[in-house]
Amino acid sequence: SATVLVIAVCCIDILIFLYALILAFFTPVIQSVFLEEGERIGAGFHFNRISALLRAAPGAFGLAFLGTLVGGIIAPLGGFLFGVGALVTTAYAESMMSHLIGQAYLEAGKK
Repeated sequence: SATVLVIAVCCIDILIFLYALILAFFTPVIQSVFLEEGERIGAGFHFNRISALLRAAPGAFGLAFLGTLVGGIIAPLGGFLFGVGALVTTAYAESMMSHLIGQAYLEAGKK
């Protein structure tokens, strides 16, 4: 029974990881729509607008997703390894991620 439990937990962990990756991919697009719609919570449920932006510039939003992943990894490492401090490296990473999302949104608006 312990083996079955370990296998079940591993399968659930894999599903959670895949869900997190999918959510992380859509987050820049959802943030763009959220800001475009005047920062209303309901903007996250405008699925037609979200899919239209993603179809207009999938590469740009893909790069924003990768930049978000890299920024999320570098921010804590910079504070830990180089002693710069988590505040400085996190602020830099957030600025980088926001810039990438803004550029992706502008790219989607051109098409």
